Order: sequence, then C-alpha cells, then structure tokens
Amino acid sequence: MSFPTEQKITGREVTAYYRPVRTVGSGTDGIVILYQRHKYEYRDNPRQVAAKVSRDAGGMGAIMREARMLRKLAADCLHIVRFLGEVHKFPSPRNHTILLEYCTLGDLLHYKSTISVEGVVPEVFIWNAFAQLSKALDYLHNGPARCSGWTPIAHCDIKAANILLCPGTHYTPLLPDASPVVKLTDFARAKEIPKGEKTGVYGTWLYLPPEKPDITPCGDVWAIGGIVHWLALDAPPVDYVQHAKMYVNRHTYCGNKDRMFEEVPCRVFPIHLSREAWLQEFETTTGTAILPYQPIHSHAYSSELNKWMTKALEYDPSRRITAKQLVEAMVPIGEREIEDYNRQHFPLRYTKGRESNVRTLE
Repeated sequence: MSFPTEQKITGREVTAYYRPVRTVGSGTDGIVILYQRHKYEYRDNPRQVAAKVSRDAGGMGAIMREARMLRKLAADCLHIVRFLGEVHKFPSPRNHTILLEYCTLGDLLHYKSTISVEGVVPEVFIWNAFAQLSKALDYLHNGPARCSGWTPIAHCDIKAANILLCPGTHYTPLLPDASPVVKLTDFARAKEIPKGEKTGVYGTWLYLPPEKPDITPCGDVWAIGGIVHWLALDAPPVDYVQHAKMYVNRHTYCGNKDRMFEEVPCRVFPIHLSREAWLQEFETTTGTAILPYQPIHSHAYSSELNKWMTKALEYDPSRRITAKQLVEAMVPIGEREIEDYNRQHFPLRYTKGRESNVRTLE
C-alpha cells in the first residue's frame, strides 16, 4: 500500500520563480543545487529548495527511481526528507531533477565537526540522532500508523552523508544545535522488500551488515547502529586491521576491485569504557588513529546508550532489534535524555514551550 505524494512545485514554477544559488552536495548519481525563490509574490512555494540533478544517463535512471520511491512515501513523516516535485529535462535536456526540502544545517558528515567539543560528540546529540533515525526506519519498514498491507521499504544506503539536519525547537544561531530535526535522504537505492525476501541492492560498504550480500530491512537497523558507533568512536563498525591488510594487498586482489572492501568483516567496539579500560582491552591509541577506520576513545558514554547500540549492532539478523522495538523501547529513554538536557540548558525557553503546550491542550 502506498500514498502518492502531491507535487508541490512544477517545472514552470522552478524556471520562472527560482534561481540557482550554489552547489550544496555531490554524489554518485548527481549533484544537489540550492535554488532560492526570487519573486516575493509567490509565497506559497518554499523560499529555498534543494534540486538533485542527474549527472548522466545512469544517474538519470537512479534519480527517476528515487522520485518514484519518494512518491510512494506519505509526506507526513518528519524524519524523511520532503519530496516537492520532479522536473524532466531541467536544467538542460540531458538532466532529470527532483526537488526536495532544503535542510539548512547540512548533512551529518559535516555537522559532526560542528557539534563536537574537543573531538567529543555530546551524548544528547547521539541519543537525538538515534531516536529520530529509528522513527524514520519504523515508518519505512512498517508504514504509517494503522496502515495495513504495507510492503517494507529498505533504504539500503544509510550513511552520514545521507542524513540531513534542520534546526530543532531549541535552535539558536549562537550555539550548535544539540537536538536538531534529523531526516533520511537519498532513496535512489531504496527497495520494497516483502517479508521473508531479501535483496542484493546496497550502498556504502562501511555500514553493510554482517549478513551481506543478503540485505533485508533489518540491515538498515545495523546501519543506524553503525552511525551511533561512528559518532562515538569516529569509526564505523568494521575491522580496521583487516581493512588495512586488504588495502596493502589490493594489487593482488582478483575480484572486482570496486567492491573489494565489501569483504572486510564487521567489528563492533564498546562506547562506554573508561580510558583505562579501553587501553587495557584494546591496547590502542586514545589520540589520533594510526590506521583508517580505527576507533578513537575520546569519551566514556553511558552504559544505556552502549546497550541500545549493541542491540542494533547484533551480528545475527534474526536476533537484531527491529525498528519498531527501538521506537517502543529505546526512543522514550532517548527522549527523556534530550528533555533533561533541554530543561537544563534552556530553562526559560523550555518553560515557555511547556506552558504554551498546556494552554493549547486546555
């Protein structure tokens, strides 16, 4: 079952009312250009939109598939980037373009350095990302609430560059936003996978689950667990030693070199150890990584966060926690952590917001 998404902006409106500002992203299939409305009277349209433009014929096919997938998703999931329209032969006859909401804080790959304090990502930010990504996956895997006949959708390419951020309730230009709105984007490789079936479609090897190449929606859960792992340790859950060995011997590899590193085993590191316990167990540096993708211990996160990350990074897919279970059991814990943080750091704004909500309910 699917819910068609209404096109909000037409091709004629884009060419007449919008102008390109700058390139804000680039990927395998295309580039993302920020467009801004220059005619004040057309205020019903968004002031800014992100136009994802195909690079070539191959990219055109991927972007058209992405548009079809986004049209299947209802526009009422806050944590999936909003689809605004599709334009054929724009900005040139060789291109195909989809129009998306513009997320002003950029992607998680770049925002990580903004939110970090002396190399440490605040725990509240990790809870926030974990909780909202879980909600996005619950929507993709199980559909809207009270929806029957939904075919699970696997994103298949979750990584930091495909996670966008918008200002949250407590955003201020003076400080990095520790609890922004988190949105999944780039559905070019997303696929409907009926229960009991699997696919070989997938993206970045760094976040592939151990059961690769047999991918199901629960592989997405591994990927968001991998995002938590990366935020905490500055490394995805891969065996960095085996990766280094494979890289050194890459010239003797007989298979497809473009997919060589997909054979690197997964490896999960805890995020709650003290510096002393980390050095004793792993005998590795706590400063700069010596090898690519080597975890760096810079902070001991809570045992609670480590527990839920470990459930998402369960090696056995049949025992791995589901997105629905994360939403039901983990998200309330994460939201309490976020609420406590906001209450402490924004007492006046938080109180005003709560009072406003009470008046609304009354």
